[in-house]
Amino acid sequence: MLVVAPIVILAIGAFLTAIISMTGEVIASRASNALAYNVQDALNRIEQDVKLSSAFLAKNNVLFQGSNTNQGYNDDTTNFTNVAGASETSKTSIILNMTATTKNPFSISSSYVFLKDAPNPCTTAQSNTLFTYNVVYFIKDDTLWRRTLMPENYADTVCSLPWQQPSCSPAYMEVQTTPVFCKTSDVKLVVGVKPADFFVQYFDGAGATSVNEPASNSSTSTPDRATALQSATTVSVAIHAEQTAGGRDIERSAVLRATRLDDNASVATNDGAPSEPTVPLWTPFSMQNGWVNYYNTYTSGAYTKTSAGVIILKGMVKSGSGVITTLPDGYRPAQRLIISTRTSSINDGRLDIYPTGQLNVETGDNSWFSLDGIAFMPSGTSLTDINSFSNGWTNYSSSGGTFPAASYSVDSNGRVHLAGLVKGGTNTFGTTMLTLPTPARPPEAIIIANVNGSTAVGEFRLDADGSLLARGYSNSYASLQTMYYTGTRVSGSNCSTQWCAMSLQNSWTNYPGGYPDALYTKSSDGLVMLKGLIRDGSSSTAQIATLPVGFCPAERHLLTVATTGGAGSARLDVRRDDDGSCAILPMTGTNTGWVSLSAIRYMAEP
Repeated sequence: MLVVAPIVILAIGAFLTAIISMTGEVIASRASNALAYNVQDALNRIEQDVKLSSAFLAKNNVLFQGSNTNQGYNDDTTNFTNVAGASETSKTSIILNMTATTKNPFSISSSYVFLKDAPNPCTTAQSNTLFTYNVVYFIKDDTLWRRTLMPENYADTVCSLPWQQPSCSPAYMEVQTTPVFCKTSDVKLVVGVKPADFFVQYFDGAGATSVNEPASNSSTSTPDRATALQSATTVSVAIHAEQTAGGRDIERSAVLRATRLDDNASVATNDGAPSEPTVPLWTPFSMQNGWVNYYNTYTSGAYTKTSAGVIILKGMVKSGSGVITTLPDGYRPAQRLIISTRTSSINDGRLDIYPTGQLNVETGDNSWFSLDGIAFMPSGTSLTDINSFSNGWTNYSSSGGTFPAASYSVDSNGRVHLAGLVKGGTNTFGTTMLTLPTPARPPEAIIIANVNGSTAVGEFRLDADGSLLARGYSNSYASLQTMYYTGTRVSGSNCSTQWCAMSLQNSWTNYPGGYPDALYTKSSDGLVMLKGLIRDGSSSTAQIATLPVGFCPAERHLLTVATTGGAGSARLDVRRDDDGSCAILPMTGTNTGWVSLSAIRYMAEP
């Protein structure tokens, strides 16, 4: 017995050790699988939210005040920030601006949530401002959480209650004995994630390989990060989690790259029909100096870059002075541009776009000021100089000066982008100012409105032989900023690859004598362009034509065109009608002697 007993005890100990070890292995294996699932599920949630978001934010734009003061990082009013700097309490976070919906956004019966009286009553709210909220992914207590932020009293400001609900931390929700602002607890995604193991980078496109470094640099100020994030459409997220289970250390890592509103996303339209999101994505202006959106049926201030690299602006703004907004890097011109646009006074307004990204109102009435249809190529675009000046005309700035030299570029869709500020030559009507080389010549003569002199509105004519002709306005300077197609796009019936004829209405007819007929087209990047010289409408306000569904902007656009009768330019509106088609409407300053439709451009939108 004395010999056998120790052997039995050792055998039992070995058996128990083996059982414990196997049990630990099973527990660790299960925990490892669960951790792998949780990490991947967290990335899937992030991807889904990113695809439906409208913007990445440097700091939550939902303010913590009144009833929602427990939604901040520390269950108080501490803001979330997208980086973990020395002064940033919330560590690294992903902060998304989201549009609220009445049901699950992937539901075919879902629709957007609109704000009351912004500006219309809820019975006709489809042109009102959309209600937005924030979704935040953040690290707290070595755990990755998802929180939904809503403004205070949001239920009193919307036309219908959102499907999405505000959330707070479980610790806060558990101690509440009375109803609180938050309707649910934050979603706990992954336990065992330290702040340094939640790694986020931003990119300026789905295919971009260079990181948008200022967007997530902890030494960059919040406003500068916000500016950098305006151009970011893609985020890369890496999660590394560590836990202990069954006496063993387990860890899992995974990486995701997701793009806002990419081709895999789907949202519901106001009428409940499913549709693909708008591409390219419009980024709203961060307004400065008292400027605000005009609202009503007009466009809100925003910018985008098409797949061909063209920067497009839109917006009807009012009430401010000086700089309207500042565009981020990647959306700025190389040199200062002078643009003719519409304003509430009879004369045109002048907008200057600076290499710093500032949009500055140089002249114009602030009762309203239109940015619709403004287009230019960003810094870094390859330009070809135009050196064949005539009759005393020359560049306003020397090489590398404040303003661009006479030059042009051709984008990937075959559109010529003419640029430059010129001065000083003979401005007698019909005098040649310069001659464009063959690759930059239009197939017919076109007349385009421009800024000509410090406050004067002028125009120039560009002939098929490349001659740019003065039209008798000031020679102190003339801005050449415009865009048009060369002869590479011909007339036909495929309006997405060719020019299609407008069916003119109300006695408007094409102008003879080598000018283009009234035509329209849409390129692969969604940019609609018109051209033509027309005359003899039954009145200066009678509708010119109707464009088909698919060739309209979402909201009414106010555009600048050249006209006869000494006016220099006039206002022309493009308005979407209830059936989805759009009306071309001559407005203030239009003369029936002739009106030029050439160089009108805007983005087609769902």
